[in-house]
Amino acid sequence: RLAVAATTVTIRRTIGWKKDEFFLQRQRCTKQEITSLLEGAGFSKQNPYYIVQQGKVQALCTMSDLERLRLLQQVAGTVLYDEKKRDSVSHMHDNQGRLDQVNDLLQEMQDKLAELESEKQELQAYQQADRQRRALSYALYEKECVKARRQLIQIDDERQTHLTQTLQELHQDVKAVHDQIRNVESSVLPVSNASYKRWTQQVQRTRKQAAASKTSGSI
Repeated sequence: RLAVAATTVTIRRTIGWKKDEFFLQRQRCTKQEITSLLEGAGFSKQNPYYIVQQGKVQALCTMSDLERLRLLQQVAGTVLYDEKKRDSVSHMHDNQGRLDQVNDLLQEMQDKLAELESEKQELQAYQQADRQRRALSYALYEKECVKARRQLIQIDDERQTHLTQTLQELHQDVKAVHDQIRNVESSVLPVSNASYKRWTQQVQRTRKQAAASKTSGSI
């Protein structure tokens, strides 16, 4: 029985110049689909006994029991089943080998993923530690800058205080010198006036004596 939900099954093959098409119930399908459908119903190219050729009946009658068993297996389709079974087992072995390869590859990928996850965690820990280090470095730098600014302000204040004190001392020294100069000038000026007066009087006497001497000589 064909695996088609219909009382009448239509299979058609169209051979053209460049194409070979198969149709099942007027719908295009592949050659492999038609072959699988016929093999499922018991029609197989491996079983040539659906039509018995002339002269084969005598050969069938003279077959041995073993040959008849093989013939019955071919007619019943068990040979085809065994061949498909061997093909299926071979495909299963191939698929199992591919499955083992896929499992090995999957295990390798899982191991690599676990390694990458570990490296990711190490990287995250390093980044966290690096951020903390930079934060501490910035805080320490800011602290040093504040300390340096305070020291500079203190040094500047001390320098300004020292300069102010020095200027005040210099002003006091200058004032003292000016006071000393004024005191010296006030003490020297009267002496100078008296000396100048005596010198003037002496010069006048000298002039008078000279004039009197000239007068006496003339007489």
